[in-house]
Formats: sequence, structure tokens, C-alpha cells
Amino acid sequence: MEEKQLELREKFIKSQQLRTLKEQADLEFNLFQESLNNIRTATATAHLEIAFSAIEDLSLRPQGEKMLVPLMASLYVFGTLDDAEKVLVDVVTGYFIEHSADTTSSD
Repeated sequence: MEEKQLELREKFIKSQQLRTLKEQADLEFNLFQESLNNIRTATATAHLEIAFSAIEDLSLRPQGEKMLVPLMASLYVFGTLDDAEKVLVDVVTGYFIEHSADTTSSD
């Protein structure tokens, strides 16, 4: 009889340890998820600030100015500024909307 009680007590302790371990793992997972969301938000904010800065810089340049236009991170082509009042805004990968430079930063 005592053996069964000892066995049950060991199983109960092991189940408590497993519950505690699961709770700790859940807490760590939630912390990692929150940290990842914070990083994503900070990255998106930084990209927006860079875009607004670029739009402001373009609006100060004279029409017809030659410049390098980035197509990708390491690929640039020569271009000429045609109209600094209209910009293309990347809304989703591969989709752009033509927008006036005045209202782009306020939207």
C-alpha cells in the first residue's frame, strides 16, 4: 500500500514539475513574441522615417536633375527627376500608388 502511495506521490510531483515547466515555457514564448513585435514595429517606423526624409529631399531638388535611383539594395540606375510633386508609394510588395508629395507624409 505504501508503495502505491509513494508511486502516486512521485507521479503527482512530476506532473506539478511539468506544469511549472510549461508555465515557464509559455511565459518565455510570450516574452519572445512581444520582443519580436516590438522589433517589427521599430523597423517599420524606421522605414517610414527614411521614406519621409527621401520625399522631403526630392521636393527640394530642381526638376531635370540627374540622380541615381535605387531599384534594389545594391542596384542603382541613372534617372532624371521629372516631377518632384508626384511620388510612387510602395503599399505592398510590388504594388505602388501615385501620390502627391505634399500629402504623402500626412497620410
